[in-house]
Amino acid sequence: MTAKQKLINFLSKKKGTNTFTTEQARSWFGIRNVSARISELRQDGHQIQTKEKINKDGTKTYMYQLVSQSNTSKVSTRQTKTV
Repeated sequence: MTAKQKLINFLSKKKGTNTFTTEQARSWFGIRNVSARISELRQDGHQIQTKEKINKDGTKTYMYQLVSQSNTSKVSTRQTKTV
C-alpha cells in the first residue's frame, strides 16, 4: 500500500480516530513529508481543505479535512514549529 493510499484510507475512516500529527504519520505510516502526500492527493482529485491553527507554544497545526460527496468530513493534522 502506498503512502497516499494509507493517508486516504485513514482520512476516510468512519469510526474511531481519523486525526494524526506529522510525527504520528511518520511513525504509523512511514510518511516523512505529509504535506507533499496531501498535495498529491489533491492532484489526484481528492477534495481536501486545510485549516491552520497557531498554538500557544508557537507551533502551527494544520487540519486536513477530506470533503466527501455527502458533505461528511474526515480530519488529519500536521504540526510544525514556528521559527
